[in-house]
Amino acid sequence: MGWWSESIMGGDSPLDSLGFIADEINVKFMYDETDDEKDFLLYNFSRKVIEKNLNKIIKYIEKRTYLQNISYQVLGVLILYYGVKVSKKIRDKIIDEALIDEWLVGNMNNEDRKLAIYELRDALLNHKAGIRTELKK
Repeated sequence: MGWWSESIMGGDSPLDSLGFIADEINVKFMYDETDDEKDFLLYNFSRKVIEKNLNKIIKYIEKRTYLQNISYQVLGVLILYYGVKVSKKIRDKIIDEALIDEWLVGNMNNEDRKLAIYELRDALLNHKAGIRTELKK
């Protein structure tokens, strides 16, 4: 397992989390050649499906001990991309989890990852339901 970029979706761990979330809510994978960092487009996610299953996704992430922090970041990407309506409580939880990313704290303190995390945070703070937001990082 590894990372090929500092972006939120730029590694095997977020892609694994994406697959686990999809499996949990029975979202099907559709194979296609695409940019690895937009692999979420290969699943049948939609705003409606995510909103309907948001509590189930949160419960699933909370049960995980491995990749919990990354899974919340992936959920943030999905919320932004699909314009999902989300409560302040869930939004704040995603931001809190992002801000304790191992690339930001401890020895790593990676500047590019910090930019990606702050972009996610800022996008979530400004998020409006029904509006798609794609992260640059």
